[in-house]
Amino acid sequence: MDIADDIAYSTYDAEDIFKAGFLTPMGLFALDDEVYDAVARTIKARALAQYPEEMEQLRLEIDADIVRQILFSAFQEILFGIGDDITGLIRDRKLTWPQKKMFVAAEVQALSRKLANDGYHRIQFTSKMVQNWLNGIEVVEHPNYPQLNTVRLEIGTFLHVEVLKNITFHAIIRSPSLQVVEYRGKDIVKSIFSALKNEDGDRLLPDDFRAVCKGASETLRMRSICDFIAGMTDRYAFEFYGRLYGTTHLTVHKPF
Repeated sequence: MDIADDIAYSTYDAEDIFKAGFLTPMGLFALDDEVYDAVARTIKARALAQYPEEMEQLRLEIDADIVRQILFSAFQEILFGIGDDITGLIRDRKLTWPQKKMFVAAEVQALSRKLANDGYHRIQFTSKMVQNWLNGIEVVEHPNYPQLNTVRLEIGTFLHVEVLKNITFHAIIRSPSLQVVEYRGKDIVKSIFSALKNEDGDRLLPDDFRAVCKGASETLRMRSICDFIAGMTDRYAFEFYGRLYGTTHLTVHKPF
């Protein structure tokens, strides 16, 4: 389950940030140095905990340069492959090196935009990565009891998964713009819960949840309120909060 979660987070979080326009694939190579350093520290700690023998044998030092190299490896084929057209440009003696650099940069940017904006192209890319990483799962045999065998990612696959997972986390999810949204979201959820858990807060609930809370134990009542809030979409939570606290111009008489 942990392996499945790691692979899913690493690929689909990256796909989401491309789709939402937070970053392009080329943008992953132009982040602040602090982001690569933070990614390297996170991965190093996890690698030492999960692969102590391999880390010692390989004498692998995980730093920002390793993170960049793994990123390059992940996107090498789709962004940095040298086709006949690029080879022709490079060999064209009529062009100056700055001109060649400009054409190559424009080509890579076009490929980056295509990967970010073309859903079919993007899904093909992430699906191929998932398949490659699934092939990197290994069985760790227990010396005495086969039923206690475990599975894990091979060290190389582990590093690739962790880089992509943590680069999106540190570059986007931990960015100020999303942290403000997360902080505001927590405040809204807490405020809604605070209003509903009051002694007469049941009257603010729709009929079905109010019926569950009527005469119920305190534990069941709190659980029902949590279920009601958990079932809200972001838009409905903002709307409901606004109707409670007057932060929008929506009518307080709108039905549930």
